[in-house]
Amino acid sequence: MSISVGGIDLAGSIVDAQYRIAVLEKIVEHLINRVAPGALTPADIKRYQDEALADLQKKYPGAGIKRT
Repeated sequence: MSISVGGIDLAGSIVDAQYRIAVLEKIVEHLINRVAPGALTPADIKRYQDEALADLQKKYPGAGIKRT
């Protein structure tokens, strides 16, 4: 039996999110292997991480989401 909060199946949502992340990771790895060296820099990755964190903090302002 899965836990539901506000009509959201938490277990199903977690599995779905993990699946989607795994697919995206594979796509990104595939693309990185086919672009010119330096096309994606560590600074780019840091910027995307910061943007994603800010998006989550905006979406869930009361959750206290922080980078660990």
